[in-house]
Amino acid sequence: MAIEKRMNSRLGFAFFIAFIFFFSGGLRAQIQPIDSLRGAITIKEDSLKQLDKMHKRIKQSFDALNTEIFRQKKELETSSNPLIRLSLNGNLKASARLAAKLEKLQKQKLRIQRELLNAYRRVIAVIDSLVREKLPVVHHQQNSRIQIAALNMISLLEKEKKVWQKKLAEMGPTETQKPLLEIEPGDTIERLQLKIQLLQDRIRQVDGDLKKLRKRRTGLQSDLQIYQEMLGFMDNLQQNIDPEQEYFDQERSDQLKDDVRNAKLKISGIDERLGQLSAQKEELENKLTQFKAYLKNMLKQ
Repeated sequence: MAIEKRMNSRLGFAFFIAFIFFFSGGLRAQIQPIDSLRGAITIKEDSLKQLDKMHKRIKQSFDALNTEIFRQKKELETSSNPLIRLSLNGNLKASARLAAKLEKLQKQKLRIQRELLNAYRRVIAVIDSLVREKLPVVHHQQNSRIQIAALNMISLLEKEKKVWQKKLAEMGPTETQKPLLEIEPGDTIERLQLKIQLLQDRIRQVDGDLKKLRKRRTGLQSDLQIYQEMLGFMDNLQQNIDPEQEYFDQERSDQLKDDVRNAKLKISGIDERLGQLSAQKEELENKLTQFKAYLKNMLKQ
């Protein structure tokens, strides 16, 4: 009887080890897309850093050159020195070249930033897919050790996901409230048309910020659901196993409770910001309608 018990224990342990190797190997194969994206992201992040350094260096030269141009123009107001005039012309051409370089660099930076945003979202989507795939093991597997192993893997994936979410948030929308444009007595038709264009640009910017925030809220809501499911499992597990067993992680359970609270707070903050932006958009649209009506009356006169 004792021999049979030892044999069953060894078989159970062997099965557990085999499962861990199988599960880890499967996970390793599945996260290869993450590894591939991580490598591509590192290259793009390095490129962006180099472009930032180059942009800063050229901007310093550009600012210094424009300061010199301003000084030379002031000097020529009281002098007709041909050498200063010649130097000024050269500096104006150099300033135009630097401005073109800065514009080109800015376009390159924006392109890489867009690519990075998409890459961050792809990594998060892959991690979400893996977590969703492992959750049934946590919920339906009868062996508590296998459940814990699956939970550990989900925990690791969630930690990595937070890293990418932080990167995504750091490149998120810059929602700045600018003063509303007003109709002024001296406005010409051309000036009103320019103000209308500026209002339309602001509405598009607010629309973009709303879209990004809604997408972020959807992601947080998905996270919250996962955290709540895992926390429910942990609570059930704690009730059904010996609390002295070393593989029950009370710290992880506490961390999940913090994650649930933090996710709810972030969602609440986004909801508040969504309300502010929606009100801002409505105000801009009303102002745009007012400007168009005023312009229409001017055109009739």
